[in-house]
Amino acid sequence: MESDITIFKSLIHLIETLQTENDCREFLEKLRWKNEPICPHCGSVSENHYKLRSKDRFKGLYKCRDCRSRFTVTVGTMFEGSHIKLRKWFLAIYIFTSHKKGISSVQLAKDINVTQKSAWFILSRIRHNFRDKSEIIFEGITQADETYVGAKNKNRIIIKNESLISVLKMNSDISLFIISSTESTCLVQ
Repeated sequence: MESDITIFKSLIHLIETLQTENDCREFLEKLRWKNEPICPHCGSVSENHYKLRSKDRFKGLYKCRDCRSRFTVTVGTMFEGSHIKLRKWFLAIYIFTSHKKGISSVQLAKDINVTQKSAWFILSRIRHNFRDKSEIIFEGITQADETYVGAKNKNRIIIKNESLISVLKMNSDISLFIISSTESTCLVQ
């Protein structure tokens, strides 16, 4: 089964493919809903949701046939509640993922022609959505060890060290966590 979702191989490809806001909205609808709108309020899946028009043009606003709530494709995403155009969001995501060491809000603001404050907002939403949200459950034989990371206590100047715990599940990956205390009550949580 071949996917019909476009994978952008370059910034030029993204710019040529997503030229208008309508192109961006349709791309997001295809990516998120596979062209069958899903109401985020009641979960109703239907091609027959009402398409609300403004000045005889459809701009992506739907009304659910079941719960009668209005929604767009951006509800429940990082784009929700933002007045920044989807095209700039997609450019920002591409630029963010292309830089190995990250990108500053000042540089992103110059690249996509927004204010630094808007670029900071975009980057914080992107980073929030890119972070690992999976919860790790350890079962079976698991090993744990602690260490302290930080500078040495030179000339009796107190320098705060971070407590780190590493957990290794047999025949699996190592997970590292920063902990506030190495007491057993903290470690059980």
